[in-house]
Amino acid sequence: MNDLGALVVASPFIPLIGIAAASLAVVPYRTAALGPRLLFAMFATVIGAMIASFKGFSAVEVNAGFLLACILISLWPFYYVLQARRAPAPEGAVEMAPPFTGRWRCASGGAVAMLNHHLDSPAQRYAYDFYAPNAVGWPGAPWARTNDRYLAYGKDVLAPAEGRVLRVVDGQPDGLPPRPAPDAAKRPFGNHVVIEIAGGYLVLAHLKPGSVRVKSGEAVKRGDRLAACGNSGESTMPHVHVHLQEKPQPGKGRGVPLVFRDTAGRLVAPVTGQFLVG
Repeated sequence: MNDLGALVVASPFIPLIGIAAASLAVVPYRTAALGPRLLFAMFATVIGAMIASFKGFSAVEVNAGFLLACILISLWPFYYVLQARRAPAPEGAVEMAPPFTGRWRCASGGAVAMLNHHLDSPAQRYAYDFYAPNAVGWPGAPWARTNDRYLAYGKDVLAPAEGRVLRVVDGQPDGLPPRPAPDAAKRPFGNHVVIEIAGGYLVLAHLKPGSVRVKSGEAVKRGDRLAACGNSGESTMPHVHVHLQEKPQPGKGRGVPLVFRDTAGRLVAPVTGQFLVG
């Protein structure tokens, strides 16, 4: 390496570039099982760089190793994303529209456990979580601790399909990120709406308190406004949860696969990190 190259690699900006690159990749996966592992890897990388510096390694060696580790951490999620996208499409999936308008990002979805915590529940096996992203794909600033700092909070939640409202729960409090609502263990779905559609019972959850506009027994059409996105129930940030199941009681029975038709007319079964436009 020439003197100029060594000077560049030794720059104190190199660690900042590495951390920024890794953060761009890690934040969209933070609610998945993979998220804590990525954060631990970043923490271990910082500690490793500090130890290497104390051991007498040069700034060039420390920074080069640190940047390489950050690049590997950034690429790690794509291994699981490729696995999820290669998984065979579930048979008998019910088509519906996205439960929102605009560009949203999947925070939990797909057939790989590292990306989708819903797989632990038979009823939610095909569930999705979505948030509204900012310019770099984040739901808001990583340090945000109030709901209104997240772009999804308060945005309209729409009926993805025609059906009849079977159940409405409203009035449950929002949690404050990253903590769920105080009663989340007893009421994991928080404020939610259950719609009986052709193919099963559709659950839309974590709605904003006081925002539900429909009543039990009411008929709804695709695109009707149901409520606003919130952070109630077992939720660590404002987002929209949607899944289809065989039984009317939320979280009971087996899940039914669903796919979304986006504004370009494509059928999409998003995996974590993928964007969906409604």
